[in-house]
Amino acid sequence: MGLFFYYIKKRWILSSSLFLIIVYIILGLQGLPTADDSYALVAYQHYFSDPTSSYYLFDRYLTALIGGIWNELFGGGGHFCV
Repeated sequence: MGLFFYYIKKRWILSSSLFLIIVYIILGLQGLPTADDSYALVAYQHYFSDPTSSYYLFDRYLTALIGGIWNELFGGGGHFCV
């Protein structure tokens, strides 16, 4: 009888661990900061072409300048580029 419960316990631990890993991966993908950084990406994209449209980032002038230069050099990548 003890051997039977050992295999059930072992199988329960493996299936629970697999379930928790899958849930962790799914919930982890929800935390990607796509909306939080969009204002900065737009400011970097329009830094040289239309600087008045990204006036809200001018309190971080050097960051916007570096981001604008980076976007001109390696542009089109979005989050992967920045």
